[in-house]
Amino acid sequence: MRKIREELATQLRLATPVAVTQLTTMTMAIVDLVMVGAVDKAAIGAVALGNGWRMATIVVAQGIIFGLDPFVSQAAGGQRAD
Repeated sequence: MRKIREELATQLRLATPVAVTQLTTMTMAIVDLVMVGAVDKAAIGAVALGNGWRMATIVVAQGIIFGLDPFVSQAAGGQRAD
């Protein structure tokens, strides 16, 4: 039981920054929408479109970064930091 608690504490410590990042990303979209307000439907649509483009860019960038992980770890494991 002690091992499980230690593992959960480690997982929580690692997951907290990821959860906070996700919450702030969602909050940015909400704040953008609130700033536009209910002025007109075109403005709200523009904010939604902008948030969609931003999220698509983030997803592509994350995919590239995650794809580089094996290469970086192999180079670091092989003592080749070039």
